[in-house]
Amino acid sequence: MKRIMLVVIVVLIAFYFVPVTVTGSVYVVTNGMATVPMPLTKVKVFDADEFNKALEFKKLDYITNCSQLPSPNEMTQLELTAIQDGPAAINQFLEYRKQTEACSTASFLSSAEYLTPIETVVTDKDGKFELNVNRFGKVVLVADGKRLVASGEETYTWLGRFAPSLASFSAKLDLTNNNEISSTTIVDIEL
Repeated sequence: MKRIMLVVIVVLIAFYFVPVTVTGSVYVVTNGMATVPMPLTKVKVFDADEFNKALEFKKLDYITNCSQLPSPNEMTQLELTAIQDGPAAINQFLEYRKQTEACSTASFLSSAEYLTPIETVVTDKDGKFELNVNRFGKVVLVADGKRLVASGEETYTWLGRFAPSLASFSAKLDLTNNNEISSTTIVDIEL
């Protein structure tokens, strides 16, 4: 009986320390319904609690400093005015653009000032990645990538949350159009 209990305890302790292997892909589904994998894309892994604290801080910062900035339509108007009116208008436009970029979701997610990843992995040629996650930890995955299209360059930012199941040794999490947030303002991000 003691041997059985000892074996059970050893198995439970081993199970506790065995991480969950998370596999996934980063890809985009185009308007034509083609699946485009995103190779060589960095996937950053953050502690979920730390990420949420930084997100709440950045939301407050956004409300305080960014909510009065011009909208995308107003920025287009400012750009046209800058082209027509010359140097003074160009300087104003450039200042607004700089502030708008500083308040962007992509700026927050790439800023070491707010967040430090606990791990970073890079997707393979097929856009696939694999990482190990603590069985009892919740993490947030962030990836950003670009691809060339006929009309120029498209930029993407993906955000995914993962909480491992206590009973599993592996899980799958894809970063796709469904969790792409590049056009989402920071205050609208919910995890």
